[in-house]
Amino acid sequence: RSRGLGDLYKRQVSTQSTWDSRTFKDMEKICKVMTVAVMQGNFLSLDFAGNIKVLLKAIEEAHAGGAKILVCPELCITGNHCDDHLFEMDTMTHSWEMLTTILESEKAAEMLVCIGMPIVYNHTLFNCMVYCYNKEILLIRPKGVLRDNGNYRQGRWFVLWSDMTAICDFTLPDCIQKCNEQVSCRFGGAFLRTADNVLILPQIDVEVFGSNNGTLDCYNGVEIILNSGASCHEIGRYEQDMQFYKYFSKQSKCIFIHSNPLGCDGGRLYYEGGSSIWAQGNLLAQAPRFSLSEYNVAFANINIQDLRADRINDKIWGIHSYQADDSTEIIDFELVLSSANVKPSTPIVETAPLPLHEELALCSGNWLYDYMRKCKAVGYFIPLSGGADSSTCACIMALLAERLFAEYQKNNLFVIAELNRIAGELNYKPSSGKDILAKILYTSYLGTVNSSKETRGRAIRVAEQMGCGHFDGTIDEAVEGFKKTLFSITKFTPKFEQMGGSRAEDLALQNVQARTRLVISYFVAGVLPVMTKRAGFFLVMATGNGDECIRGYFTKYDNSSGDVDPIGSWTKGFVNAFLDGWSSKYSVLKEIRGATPTAELKPLEGAKQVQTDEADMGFTYSELAVLGKLREVDRCGPVMMFEKLMGIWTDNTPDFVADKVKKFFKFYAINRHKMTTLPPGLHSSAGSCDDNRYDQRQFLYNVEWTHQFLCIDKLVAEYKMKQRFLRITIQTII
Repeated sequence: RSRGLGDLYKRQVSTQSTWDSRTFKDMEKICKVMTVAVMQGNFLSLDFAGNIKVLLKAIEEAHAGGAKILVCPELCITGNHCDDHLFEMDTMTHSWEMLTTILESEKAAEMLVCIGMPIVYNHTLFNCMVYCYNKEILLIRPKGVLRDNGNYRQGRWFVLWSDMTAICDFTLPDCIQKCNEQVSCRFGGAFLRTADNVLILPQIDVEVFGSNNGTLDCYNGVEIILNSGASCHEIGRYEQDMQFYKYFSKQSKCIFIHSNPLGCDGGRLYYEGGSSIWAQGNLLAQAPRFSLSEYNVAFANINIQDLRADRINDKIWGIHSYQADDSTEIIDFELVLSSANVKPSTPIVETAPLPLHEELALCSGNWLYDYMRKCKAVGYFIPLSGGADSSTCACIMALLAERLFAEYQKNNLFVIAELNRIAGELNYKPSSGKDILAKILYTSYLGTVNSSKETRGRAIRVAEQMGCGHFDGTIDEAVEGFKKTLFSITKFTPKFEQMGGSRAEDLALQNVQARTRLVISYFVAGVLPVMTKRAGFFLVMATGNGDECIRGYFTKYDNSSGDVDPIGSWTKGFVNAFLDGWSSKYSVLKEIRGATPTAELKPLEGAKQVQTDEADMGFTYSELAVLGKLREVDRCGPVMMFEKLMGIWTDNTPDFVADKVKKFFKFYAINRHKMTTLPPGLHSSAGSCDDNRYDQRQFLYNVEWTHQFLCIDKLVAEYKMKQRFLRITIQTII
């Protein structure tokens, strides 16, 4: 609101006592230097015992480091992927039980600790942060902006708290009352004020990106913003967020503490950590991204007088501060942030963006490791074709094994305990990353009479260079067995097109080979624990990429199926970038990168495979990348895609572009049902076509797209007319 000078003067006089009590309550208790901390934990949804164990360890480390504030991620007690379990009252009950454990902690009592959990108020479920100090709950802060896009459906479970000046009393459950005899606390939007006059704004996740992101509250005296978030990994997103945090903390002249979880907490998402502490645009501390540890705590020592001096010197800031609304309730508590004995801040581990191939390896490898660790598997099995996708998956595991060995050398007890479990030994001592890989990855070349010597040789070299266990064999007998069974039932023997058969017969013969590979893969994975003399089980890794999935170029229940798929949302461009980036480490990847992609399901011609993926699909991979991006990221239907492509593929005729668009959408409609059967795939990019929650579209279509294609035909005619008129005009001028 704009006010005249008279209004400002009246406000000064009328609110003088409020202003004094807020900012200069006691001039001898003004905070100077303080230590704050942020934690990131590797949580698992509904694993209450495991999650509270992680939180208590982080609290202990933060206390030992002298921190007076510890910020934890959103929903850290339950995990972020409880989803419909949030409708169960058991989830609420267990959350309060875990919070009781934190309130009973002597070390937590000496800090302001921010804990995320779901809370029911007035028969309504809210996503909340609970702020605790001295074994009491100071404030329960409900979330004001819910994530309801992409992979997130928070509006399905939670109601947002729309008015951040609204606050009320909340009656605490019996377990809390028995713990600390506290009957009620405040519930809603409020500021927290320490005994040494530091005003704190509680904040949750994406609220920082909204219009009411805390900047106006900073004009109102807020100096520290505690942001508890849960942002999943997506290529390029982290750097954007960090740039925003830098700008926001500089513009708001505040201390901004952001916490983000770590690992796979039960779904298709991977949380990369990277929690950070900022002051006036400067990155003071950062927890590592893609950590293999159970949790990390980052510390920062901050002289808050620097912030105050910066605000005083900015006259525009002073004008805004007079106009700020001071209707938000303030909750005072007796914590003194100032500390005479401060320990060194956590070193900033990284600032530059990671190369694409490294980021892909870290995210996918860590997600696979977390999945294996949390489901108690002992390894993965990959049907290794010698092609780009399966070799990429094997390389991801090899790079993971190298990182696990590096953590072993650093004496990371959390990783060492997991390696002992996987190896089935009390004191497993690997000598290299290859030793670890030989435990956690087995591959097999499952060839047929239609497979080439080249792909078989590449598969062998991949296994040799990376160090995984490998079997070399064929599945011809199994395929022939299916053909004999078909004949015994139907008295019919199908033929390939090259041998006089129909298109339907050809596809059936290709598909039986592909599906047999999956059956054999699960058979091999099932007996691997016995062969390796280890307890536990092996998971079958799917190897389908996102571009082929959106086109539908895969066989239902072939090796695009499995238990998990680390490259399910990767474009072919990501796969190629990965192979290019790591070819200096594994030379066979350069050979694979230069090979022509082929399914090798049709008969050889002259001992060579002439079948190619691009010919089968009707698109080059570069064309498919553009079409897939327009469909998934830009949300284009057939007509909009045609119009956009006319501006992108300017060297092509309208007929060519229209033909490509129609083919793409026809194949998309025919094959969309396949997406409902794919295994859980890691979300890595905005172009993901995961059917589970990210790309929610129907699976039954009119494959002719009658009206849409008619509109495209009309546009083609218009473009041709315009081009004809332009040519006539140019000829006339000449």
